[in-house]
Order: sequence, then structure tokens, then C-alpha cells
Amino acid sequence: SDLNATFDTLGNWYEHWAYNDTADCSGPENWTRIHYDQGLWPIAADVQSDTWSGDNTDYRLRRPIYLPTVSGSVIHAVSDDGIWVYSGDGQLVGNAGGTSCHAGGTSNQDWNITKNLTVGVNVIGLWCSEAGGGENCQVTSWDVPGAYRMQNIPTPPSVSFLGATAEGAVSSETTQTPSYLVQGPRGTDNPATITLESGQVYQVNWTLNASGSIGDVMTYAVLANVTLLQQDGTYAVATVSTQTANVSAPVPDISIMGPGDLRGSNTPNVTFWYNVSTTAPNNCSLFINGIRNATTDSPSIDTPLSWSVINLPVGPLNWSVNCTADTEANSSVFSLTIFNQPHTYAGQTTNLSQVQDIRAVGNLTAEVPQTALIKWNEPVNLINGTNFALQVNMSPNQVALNSSGILLLNTSAQLTLFNLTFASAAIFHDGQACTATTCSDKIYSGGNLTFNVTGFSSYSAAEEANLTIWDDTDTLDINRNRNISFYANYTNITSGAFINASGTYCEIAFNLTGDWSSYEKMNMSTLVALYNYTRQFTQTGVYSYNILCNASVMGHAILNATDGLAVNNTAPWVVLHLPVNGSNVTLSHVRLNITANDTDGDVYLLQVWAGNASPYGLVFQNVTGGLQNISYNLTAVPVAPGEDDLVLLLHFDNLSNLGENGTRMVD
Repeated sequence: SDLNATFDTLGNWYEHWAYNDTADCSGPENWTRIHYDQGLWPIAADVQSDTWSGDNTDYRLRRPIYLPTVSGSVIHAVSDDGIWVYSGDGQLVGNAGGTSCHAGGTSNQDWNITKNLTVGVNVIGLWCSEAGGGENCQVTSWDVPGAYRMQNIPTPPSVSFLGATAEGAVSSETTQTPSYLVQGPRGTDNPATITLESGQVYQVNWTLNASGSIGDVMTYAVLANVTLLQQDGTYAVATVSTQTANVSAPVPDISIMGPGDLRGSNTPNVTFWYNVSTTAPNNCSLFINGIRNATTDSPSIDTPLSWSVINLPVGPLNWSVNCTADTEANSSVFSLTIFNQPHTYAGQTTNLSQVQDIRAVGNLTAEVPQTALIKWNEPVNLINGTNFALQVNMSPNQVALNSSGILLLNTSAQLTLFNLTFASAAIFHDGQACTATTCSDKIYSGGNLTFNVTGFSSYSAAEEANLTIWDDTDTLDINRNRNISFYANYTNITSGAFINASGTYCEIAFNLTGDWSSYEKMNMSTLVALYNYTRQFTQTGVYSYNILCNASVMGHAILNATDGLAVNNTAPWVVLHLPVNGSNVTLSHVRLNITANDTDGDVYLLQVWAGNASPYGLVFQNVTGGLQNISYNLTAVPVAPGEDDLVLLLHFDNLSNLGENGTRMVD
């Protein structure tokens, strides 16, 4: 055990009780425990007598004892209000009278304290809490067999010399602070008086003025005298220590005033501020990335000084200040990151010159008022700098960022596009409708569109309703008097849904003669998610049509689109049945069999040409309408001139282009 104590016979049991008289319901910490130091508590002359006075206060009695054996032990206590009894090492025996602090009640009874007692040191404790009026707290009888009185002998204090600061170097123009420690349990230092609990430490400092020339060794002595204040005895400790310190040349003290470490600058033009004290230097220089950038001779001390540097490159740099007197001094090296923010940035734009740590810029914001705003959702590391003018484009209805050029900005953000004119807005990402996985939390109000994105490239907006029109003639040749259908695809770009709510419609008008017709409602087909309209044209020609779709009841814009179509005339068709291609004819004539028709019912000219070389001869023609089947005997076949040794006498009927009764000799 580390107990430092002596044991005497108990003597009069009602003597040597320490007491504490306060109005504190909680009392001193651990006052019922064995290890508590009661040295500053007064000693009651006789706990059988009532020595307590004072309304609404608390009275505590404490008696340490030593027991070689434990047997049945009882004390009798009296209180006119609440009382709490403790034994052993802080264990509660019980409570009587008032059950809370300063509550009324009375108690006059025996207390069996045996169950908490152990062989060795024990503490008997009573707490009486006064409610008002008279006050009483007494121990009137004692039956604790074999108890010894225990007397504490305090541990003497100690003094240890800590030595001089600054590793013993003393400037001829500065001061130094040696110090020593005083360690408890209680003591005083000279000249100030202090009180220490056990284990507490008190440090005394004083200033030592340097003397002598540079390089001298200065000697000084330290004396510490501590007197222990303890009821049971006093101790004094005196220490004399001889210390030495070297007298050194004064060193300029450089303080960086700004920009601070890990800070940023919105522009490439920066002013570097510093202050020098202690001694006047011969010169001070600014170093940027280890290279001397500027020098000032004979700078003033204790005055803010600066250098202004322009056109610093975008990105990180290190800077420091070096000053030279009899000795050389260097400041700390600070990091600064240069940015280039366009002059159009304003509003909520983050002032990067005010950010405390450029490695974690929270709520980073860039804004061109009335145009666009970017607010990054997560802290961004900008230590490498950014040329916002080149890498970020905020223009009307567009936010674009070169994500490959500045990877650290390619994170989630909230975008706002201002002053849009859409009835309802859809978000576009790189020219395509933005998906829900990339764009979310869209809010469009008052012409301002706000939304979140997962990363960057280019974002813009468009009318959320989309109208696409076409007709059958886009893919087919369709002629007059035939059905032609016209179509309108009216959809929500964001959701891709067909717009067909109640009150929504599409209608179509035509321009056939130079004037537009009235609009006619188109049919709505939810099966194919289209609006359609079908009609015929009796005349061929090139016509225009306009389709208008209205979903204003859903907050969408009224859209219309114009397109054109060509209505053609169907060409007649003809089939040559006879003669069969490649056949030999031995008759005196050639049998022709031909079928022809015009499906539109137009009058058409049918001509039959024959011969053995171009140009062929016209051998038959007829003008009619509708279907016709021609069977005709060709009795003379035109022969091209130049055929050697061939003489033919040709006879042509009146349909021949040679005329009836005409003859021609071909040699």
C-alpha cells in the first residue's frame, strides 16, 4: 500500500470528527471515500453537542478509522431534518427524515453500519440537510468495537526546475522565460500563495533580461521555496539551480500577413503582405516557387509591407519571405492557388480569395446573373487551380463545362438557367433529352429552371412539349383521288409520354390555292399515340398544310408546324401481248395484241412503233380513255435504209405514218 499514516488508540470517540458546513447539496467530490483528503476541514470538538447553525445549509461529518476485525457496529444519530449515513468506503447505509436536499423531517435513531465495514481503513460519514428554522446534526452514541484512530501524514511537495525556453539561446535584444514546477499536495510559491490539491501541478514563470555581447554565456540561479500548509505538519523545500544561456545575435521575426496558407486568388494579380519585427533587417525578399521575385532594402519594422505581382499563371504556387540582418531568417512557406474568374461572374459566385482551405471548397458557386448558376453539391478540391474563363461556359440557356480539362469539377451539382421563355421546360444533355439518372429534382418557375446533375458536359433547355408532323407522301407517291393521311406526334420530351389529356387537341389546315383553309380537328389514336387526319385531292399539285396542337390545359406551349406534299397523276400502263419477244413470223403480217389503261380515267394516247432500227416507225395510234385491248395485223414493217440487195414493196393503211396508197422503194 502507498498509505502514509499512523494509528493511535481511538480515545474519545466523539472527538477528531472533521466537519464541512456549506449550502451545497452535492458536497465536495468523493467526500465519503477513504482517499478523500480532509486536511482543510475543521475539527469538531464534540459531535455529541449541537454546533451547527445556519438556515438552509448542509452539514457533513467525517471520521476515518482503522479496524483490525469487523463485528457488529452501531451508532446513534439525531437530525431535525433529513440525514444520510455512510460507512466503509462511501457506501450509503440509509436515509431518514427529509428524503431530498433541504426537505423537512426529523430523525433520532440507531444506525447499523456493519454491512459496509471491512478490515482496514473505513470512513463513517453523516450528511444533514437543513430545511429551515432550527438545525441539529449530532452523533450521540458509538458502538464500533476495536476501532483505531487514523492520522494522515501528508506527502511533502516537490520542486523541479524546468530550465530556460528557446533551447537556452538568449538574444541581446529579447527576453527569456525560465520556469519551475511546484507539485502538491499543497504548497505555496514565493511571492504568490497558492493552494494545490494532491497531485496538482503549478508552474511559475519569470522573465530574464539578457546581458553581455553576442556569443557570451550568461549564468543565472533559480531558487524555489515551498511551504506545505497541512494541519498535521509543515514541510519546506528549497532548490538552488545554476543555469546558463548563450547570448546570440538578434534574428528578424517574419510574420506572413496574407494571403494565408492554402488560400486562393480570384485573379492572377496578387499582393503579398508581411511584417518584420524584433530587429531591422538589411533587406527582405519575396520568393515564389523557390525563385527570388522581388527585394526591398532597409524595410521598416512593425509595419505592414507588401509586394504586388501581376500575371501569375493559373495553378498552385509556393511563396515565402527571406530577411537578412546580422543573421538570416526565413518565413514559413505558404501555398497559394491562382484562378481566372471572368468579370461576368457575380451574384452568388464564391470569392475564392476568402476560402480558408482551397483543398475543400464547400458550396462552390459560379454565377453569371440573369443567365446561369452552378452550385456544386460536394466540397471540391481546387488546389490545382482553374481557368474558369476557358473551362466553364455560362451563356443564355446553356451551361457547359470541359469535364476532361478540370476533372475535379466533374461532380454532382445544382444548375439554374435564368430567364427562359418556355411554357414548360425540358432539360437537354449534350443535345439529347436528359435521362432521369443524370438530371433530377427539376423545378421550373418564373422562367427559371433549376435541376441537379450527376456530372458535366453541356446542359440546356427546350420546350417540354414536342410536335413532329409527316404525311403518306413522305414515303409514297400518291396521286389525286387517293386517300392521303397526315400525322402529328405530340409528346412530352421529359417523360416521352403521348400528350392526350382532356382538353388537349391537334387540328390541321391546308393551303391549296394561296389561302389557308379553316382548321379541322384531327383524330386522336391512343393505340399508336398519334393524331391523324385523312383526305383526298382531286387535282394534282404541290400543297402546304399546317398542324396546330394545344395542351395549354397541362401547362404546355401551343405548338404548330408546316409541311408540304405533292399530289401526282398516275401514268397510263400498257402491256404488249403479241408478238412474243424473240419469235419468228412466217406469215405475211405481224399480229399485234396490246392492252392499255389509265387508272385515273384520264384520256390518253396509245401509239405503237415498229421497225428493225431506230428511229422506229409509228404503225398504230389511238386516243381514248379507260381500258382498251388492241388486236391489229401489221401488214408492212418499216425497214431501215441502207439494207443491201433488199427491195420491198410496202403497203400501209391509213394509220401508218407513210400514208395510205403510198409507196417507197428502199434499196
